[in-house]
Amino acid sequence: ERANKQIEAITASYNESVKGADFQEISNLKLNISTIETNLGFARSNLEKVETLYKNNAVSQVEYDEAKNNVAVLENQLQEANNNYSMIIQGVSSNVKKQYEAQIDEVVIQKQILEKNMEQSSIRAEFDGVVTELNVHQGSMTQAGVPVVEIQDDLSLGIYVEVLAEDAMEVVKGMAFNVMDDDEVIKELSISRIYPKAQAKISDLGVEQKRVRIEADLDETDYKLGSEVDVEIVLQEKNNVLLVDKDAVYEKENIKYVTVVNGKNETETEITTGLEDDKNIEVLSGLKENDVVLIEF
Repeated sequence: ERANKQIEAITASYNESVKGADFQEISNLKLNISTIETNLGFARSNLEKVETLYKNNAVSQVEYDEAKNNVAVLENQLQEANNNYSMIIQGVSSNVKKQYEAQIDEVVIQKQILEKNMEQSSIRAEFDGVVTELNVHQGSMTQAGVPVVEIQDDLSLGIYVEVLAEDAMEVVKGMAFNVMDDDEVIKELSISRIYPKAQAKISDLGVEQKRVRIEADLDETDYKLGSEVDVEIVLQEKNNVLLVDKDAVYEKENIKYVTVVNGKNETETEITTGLEDDKNIEVLSGLKENDVVLIEF
């Protein structure tokens, strides 16, 4: 409002100095040119982004053509506005024109700065969603770096887990990502994203660890935002294999053994192992089905 009043004051002074000249029309043309130039800058920047997305098949041909057409329309508007401005100022003294144009240019810049500051003080969501956390209220104070509001897209949910960086090296996109309940698979998903950078995290024991975030998209909204579930990532999978409890296997000089129980006799037997999980180990050789082994607790 203050900037608009300054423009009105400059207009009045100019009309007093140059009788008969319609400085209001000149002012409006200057402001119109400035507005078009600003919009054109935004349109060109948007076109660059859309063009990059189009080349990566992230937007349609229609969206790309619309962005190009928007730039062309604004360029034509700017040319027309400049032509109108040139016709109007032909009858104005060059010195007077430069003096008052400099003043109004300064006020326009001040107005643009104020408008930008107002825009930066506003918060706009980049997508549709629901507010899941609000940390400030009207009249309250906040600090730099503190999240003000959290917005979630409740129609696009996913599950993530953070694994140790060395373990993440074995994980690839598309692997099975299962939701578990009491060792039973209740939901079969697949890995959608693996973050390229490991982040430093503090464990429950206070130890700093490098962990990588791994995500799987959900195709339903039965799960609540922020809830926790147990998951397993299947690195390798085999069917119809011979398994033995991990607690039955021990190692001597890099060779693995089990103790086979046959009646009252116990025999130390060398075995060759394959895949393993948290509970069981695959036995490739050294044991046969229904052998009884000793388990150490």
